[in-house]
Amino acid sequence: MAYQIAKTVRSVFPGLEEKIMSLCDPRKRKDYSLAELVVGGIMLSVFKEGSRNAFDNDRREARFRKNYGRAFKLRLPSMDAVEDLYRLLGEGELENLKSLLVKTLVEKKIFYKFRFMGKKYFVAIDGTGVASYGIDYCGKCTCKTSKNGKTTYFHNVLEAKLVTCNGMSVSIATEWVRNENGKEYDKQDCELNAFKRLAVKLKKMYPRLPLVILADGLYANQSFFRICRDNGWGFIVTFKDGSLPSVHEEMGLLPGSAWQRRGRFLAGKGKRTKQSFRWINGIGYRSFELSVVECKETTVHAATGETQENTFTHITDMPIDNSNYHLVS
Repeated sequence: MAYQIAKTVRSVFPGLEEKIMSLCDPRKRKDYSLAELVVGGIMLSVFKEGSRNAFDNDRREARFRKNYGRAFKLRLPSMDAVEDLYRLLGEGELENLKSLLVKTLVEKKIFYKFRFMGKKYFVAIDGTGVASYGIDYCGKCTCKTSKNGKTTYFHNVLEAKLVTCNGMSVSIATEWVRNENGKEYDKQDCELNAFKRLAVKLKKMYPRLPLVILADGLYANQSFFRICRDNGWGFIVTFKDGSLPSVHEEMGLLPGSAWQRRGRFLAGKGKRTKQSFRWINGIGYRSFELSVVECKETTVHAATGETQENTFTHITDMPIDNSNYHLVS
């Protein structure tokens, strides 16, 4: 596996070692090169080691070290040395390196065939937990107190990931979710503020990359819409009951004939799914003109005869028609 990974890296990312070596090195003592430490840290995840200690146990085996060196042409450092570097390395250093690698993939047209309507790339925005503690581990943790009075301290990040219809997901930018006012953690407030910072980072890193931002119902608000519009991005947001009441009200006043409708069947392994779509364009909200598409999905499992029903509704700034209704929903 190591040889295949190394072969792929050299093929897709030529000059990776030189890019890593161009990072700002904060160390005074340098027993390992930056490339050896950064690649070692990456391989900790790629090899799915359970911990730094587990990787160090493999490192003690002569055969493992020998094969690693042959594959990557680098020494295998101890994970303590990797951690020491990561604690000192500037927060933006690896983020900029990631941006360079993503731009390489875009230039090589790796995601070209997955563009929305042959024009824009889908980028999903979502928060995720990184670590949690029983104490304020670093003095900067966000925190939340449960009903029983227990306080949990944690760090979350907001991720922007380029996603494709075949299930590929590639992180293109990351922003820490911070509670800047020192108050009890509020998911909506903290994530939306993190998105404002993330949007600045995305535009700076990929100024000309055409994007459609995908987000959950938390982001169905004027501030998010405006940020996307100002940056020239499209958006598709999960539309839940209770979100944007004026939009729901306008939809309720429209006659059934105002909606466009289509249906299709999907066959999978041991199941058959019927999708019934309806959509409408030209819904006014503040200074935005929005479209809503709804998909009612009924799935029948052949083996058990069990039926599952789900409804998915999304709101977007893009006009919906016969060519894209199924892509938006």
